Amino acid sequence: MAHKLLNHFVYFNSQMTKEMLISLYRDFIEYPIRQKVLNEVDVEKLFKEELNQTRFLGMGNPAESGTHLLYYFRQVNNINKDLFIDQSKVDLSDTQIKRYIYIDDMSITGKQVCEYANTKAKEISEKRIEVNCYLLCATKKAIDKIKNMNIFNSVESVFELDESFKCFGDSSRYFLDDASNRECKEMVENTVKDYTKTMY
Repeated sequence: MAHKLLNHFVYFNSQMTKEMLISLYRDFIEYPIRQKVLNEVDVEKLFKEELNQTRFLGMGNPAESGTHLLYYFRQVNNINKDLFIDQSKVDLSDTQIKRYIYIDDMSITGKQVCEYANTKAKEISEKRIEVNCYLLCATKKAIDKIKNMNIFNSVESVFELDESFKCFGDSSRYFLDDASNRECKEMVENTVKDYTKTMY
């Protein structure tokens, strides 16, 4: 039973996290901006100008994971540290800033992102300034919930978790639908329930 679970365990180590941060920057930030200025004469110069008019923020409070990720995000993508700010430093009167980008590691339900976004991100959006939310991992349910707030211009995730990633879900990739797997699934689910009772 333990071997079966460990064989399907999804783990993001430090190197993989850094690769995902590179993908996030390249696919959701760099490529779209370059595409926007593609037909201009000096693409590189215009790209740098656009990037300098961008500010990056961590989703959540300073001690939470979204903010912690910013150091590695800046490091692996070689971004100027002046483009990173704390939420309290957002100046909506600064007309030089064209976009704000919130970064977070994971969202399963979307609840925490929505609660946090209802503060400063909402104010930014109401000023008709571009504000985006990019995640390393998220479920489709979370992405849809965040999009439905109509605060962010863009909500994307590097790695999207579908229903098959729910360990005990009906379409779980860990317990395929046959008699032996159903028995194993029931045993593991009951064990997890017993352990979590003592935790809460």
